Amino acid sequence: MSSNAEFPAPGPKATLYASALAFVSASVWGLFWLPLREIDKHGLTGPWVILAINLAPLVAFIPITWWRWPIVRRHLKEAAIIGSLCAAGLVFYTLGLIYTSIMRATLLFYLTPVWSTLFAMVILSEHVSWRRWAAIALGFAGLILILAAKGSVAGNLNIGDVMGLLSGIFWGAGMAFTRLYGNLEPADTAASIYLFSCILGLALLWPLLGPAAAIPPLSAWLAAAPITLAFSLLVFMPSLFAVMWCAQRLSPGRVGILMMSEVLVAGISATLLAGEILTLQEFAGAVLIVGAGLLEVLSPVDQPQQAT
Repeated sequence: MSSNAEFPAPGPKATLYASALAFVSASVWGLFWLPLREIDKHGLTGPWVILAINLAPLVAFIPITWWRWPIVRRHLKEAAIIGSLCAAGLVFYTLGLIYTSIMRATLLFYLTPVWSTLFAMVILSEHVSWRRWAAIALGFAGLILILAAKGSVAGNLNIGDVMGLLSGIFWGAGMAFTRLYGNLEPADTAASIYLFSCILGLALLWPLLGPAAAIPPLSAWLAAAPITLAFSLLVFMPSLFAVMWCAQRLSPGRVGILMMSEVLVAGISATLLAGEILTLQEFAGAVLIVGAGLLEVLSPVDQPQQAT
């Protein structure tokens, strides 16, 4: 894998700052489901939610991208790779929160450290220790427990679960490429993510909604506008920018475990506000997935080899 990136090696203070920022930003994402379901209630269902929360940030980034175009055009391929992968991760995660339970979508997404480890091994030439292999085994064991909680794995798998699982895979790949192409500005990768999120949202309209994919009435857009704009511009945009900044400075696996703060916030909020309770088997699966993340962050990480 070729890249012109210099893999950053931040000092202890910079690493602590980036880690804390990733932790806090992901904690905010633990409440991601609240505005999504509120927007859905106003009639912007399924993929229309994707378009609603990504259009305003995309428009906001247009003048920035235009001003930076002489620089951006040199890295279009790299930005497209990161943007398409991370966008797919966020789009599938968003839809998973709508089409399945909050905790199942969140836990399936947070197999990310497992996928990140596998992608980092291939893309970044990171060494995989026995702890990392153990983390992968724990993560997949947790996955099986969660998906089989109400019967056979195949029989209990719904479209929201599939999206939750795919979200972690795509996000893990996106984090690995973000680390690989560390010379890109977070603003450029964020703009690419918003663009590809809108494209993917449009592409999924007919497959998910069928004849109901018609453009929602103006009244629905106006009713959802206050919460949509507040969430997308004041919460989603700065937190995504922060995560992309951290992903350039930390190992993909470490970013994945730090972002598990979202699991805690999502679990508490889903229990208190949505009345969701994990079954004993789902709870056991959650423990295994979180355990996989802890093993990942405790694993020694070799410095990636610079590709030529």
